[in-house]
Amino acid sequence: MDKKTISIYEVQLRSFIESLRPTEEETRKLLDFGYIWDGQTAFLFEIRPKWNNPTEIQQHHFAKIRYMRMITDSSIYSLSHIDSGLKCKI
Repeated sequence: MDKKTISIYEVQLRSFIESLRPTEEETRKLLDFGYIWDGQTAFLFEIRPKWNNPTEIQQHHFAKIRYMRMITDSSIYSLSHIDSGLKCKI
C-alpha cells in the first residue's frame, strides 16, 4: 500500500487558499485561487478567464513562498517585484 505524506505546510497552504476562494460557484468561474507546492516552494495564483476571450482560462502567479529547512526561515516574494528583489520575511 502506497501512502502519501502530506506536510503541515501543505495543509496550512491549502487552508489559506480555501479561505481566499469565493463561496459561490458562479463567482469561482470568474475568479478563483490555486497553488502549486513542491515540498519547499509554493506558487500562489489566481484563475480567471482572459479578458478578451472568456473561453480561455488563465493562471496568473502573484506570490512565491519558499521554506528553507536548514535555517528554519520562510520568505514570501511578490512576483510583480521579483526583479527588484523585494522580499518579505515571515
